[in-house]
Amino acid sequence: MSELLAELEVSIQAREQAAVKTKEYFAEHKANIIDLLSILAEVNIVRCVMDVGSVDISVSGDKAMVKLVWNKLRNRGYVTELNPAENEVHFSGWWYKDDHPRIWLSFSSTVCTRVKVGTKMVEQDIYEVVCE
Repeated sequence: MSELLAELEVSIQAREQAAVKTKEYFAEHKANIIDLLSILAEVNIVRCVMDVGSVDISVSGDKAMVKLVWNKLRNRGYVTELNPAENEVHFSGWWYKDDHPRIWLSFSSTVCTRVKVGTKMVEQDIYEVVCE
């Protein structure tokens, strides 16, 4: 039992230290995070989660929304290696700026539709439920 209590104490201390680091980090970067969220005010943010070192943002919309987010982040000095393909339904990746929290941007299209592009014949087994 004493080993379990010792492990629990170590776990509690680690969480307390993490909480202190989190509080210090957000105190240091509060202005940067508020600035980031203010420039994205007109964007359809579905979800925003802040963690030590990053801000995770989920956005949904159409091609114009992607361009709006892209331009706003680039105009504020953020850079990315993200290069989504044309007509991509969903993409995500990191954005960086020196001395600022990095951004994990996840985008989902709200305008994609399923379009029939052809027909394919496939042989498929057919099953029925039989009770005896």
